[in-house]
Amino acid sequence: PPAARTARWGIASRPGRRRRPRRGGGRGPGAGAAAAAAAASVDVDNGESQPFAFDRNNTLQVHLTQLQNQDPERVFIVRGISRMGFKSQEVLEAYASKFGKVLQVMVAHSKVKPFGGDRELARIRPGSLGFVVMDSADGVRRVLAAGTEQTVAGCRIRVEKFHQMAKQPLPGDGGPGA
Repeated sequence: PPAARTARWGIASRPGRRRRPRRGGGRGPGAGAAAAAAAASVDVDNGESQPFAFDRNNTLQVHLTQLQNQDPERVFIVRGISRMGFKSQEVLEAYASKFGKVLQVMVAHSKVKPFGGDRELARIRPGSLGFVVMDSADGVRRVLAAGTEQTVAGCRIRVEKFHQMAKQPLPGDGGPGA
């Protein structure tokens, strides 16, 4: 019957109106926050889990700014690393250290804001892009020589050479046309 169909799909009886979904998926009070905390947990070596803290200084913009000070020949990009989870930074460091000394691994995890803007229910997703800074350009060449597609910790990733973009002057900074 049409009434059962509209109730099943969450559509109000009046045309053009939809019912708002219940917060937390309707699993009871506080279930949404608990689900968000569970989604943002990390397995620690001792088997316990702890919430993953989102760091505002660990963003893609901050990483790209830091990379402006690095020699691009000593940096490579890794893509498709989200399947490694929140430990991707440690996994990539262990993998890249087989090719040379690793100075820094940068992975920016993303904060997903839920519909409606309730920040308490925001969750963190593992980053899918990372940058690895090696001690020497030879280490980067050895990583790139292993192929553009590599398997790390059971995850297929793409490895690319890092290309530094030229700094663009901001409007009003005295650049061309100021």
